[in-house]
Amino acid sequence: MVKKLCEHCLEDNDIYFVKTEHDKIFINDNYQGLFVLDMKFNCIDHMQMDDELFIYEGFVHDEEVFLHCAENNCIIYVSFKKRSKKIVNLPNGFMTSFNEVVRWTDKRVDLICGNGRFYRVDFMDNKIHKVSCPDNSLPYYEALCKAMEQGGIDRVVNWKSGYGYKKRSDRFDLYSVRDGFTGELDKSAYHIYEKDGVLAGVGEEKIEVLYRAQKTVLTPKRGYYFIGFDGTTVDEEKILITIQSDKQNCKKNRMTLFII
Repeated sequence: MVKKLCEHCLEDNDIYFVKTEHDKIFINDNYQGLFVLDMKFNCIDHMQMDDELFIYEGFVHDEEVFLHCAENNCIIYVSFKKRSKKIVNLPNGFMTSFNEVVRWTDKRVDLICGNGRFYRVDFMDNKIHKVSCPDNSLPYYEALCKAMEQGGIDRVVNWKSGYGYKKRSDRFDLYSVRDGFTGELDKSAYHIYEKDGVLAGVGEEKIEVLYRAQKTVLTPKRGYYFIGFDGTTVDEEKILITIQSDKQNCKKNRMTLFII
């Protein structure tokens, strides 16, 4: 059962990026920086960026943030603890998107892409290069690659936990390499999500949450649409966050926390 915890309206910010880490929420500050919020939506930290920020995808680890800014053709590493940032310029024509982080240290981040290739971003040398699969980091890697090769799944949702999906004409069928078929989500979803056993199909008009074989459908407030979703675990409780944006004003948003 998914229950609403709290909600907060925020204006004058074109929010399009949201990530959670433990009991913290990370969102963009328009195109100039990042906010860190607590679970009551109080601002507890902020970092300003020198240039306009166009985040294509991002990952968070403790107080560090990894941002892939495709339009800027670079990766930005932000450390709130050290109050610093580093920029790694990408090669011209770099079109790869990153699925998830495989390994994160204070010097580098190893990531895996949707096609199963690995990249290492070195913040000391300000370089990105391909690497082989890190040993023992992804126990389901071979099984997922085989499932894609044989047509059992079209795309991997989570390499670490072993989830993928098969796109049908009217739905997404979800599969786990451990448990087989685990459920289905509506075809309207533009993003399929899995973390800590919580599966979700994120669409503009609804978000379907699937947990322990129970499905809950979240809908936006009238005149709004969903633009962001993420989840975290706080004190062994699973917390979800949604971001809704006003259809007439992209700088008018609603942030909502739910508990499962």
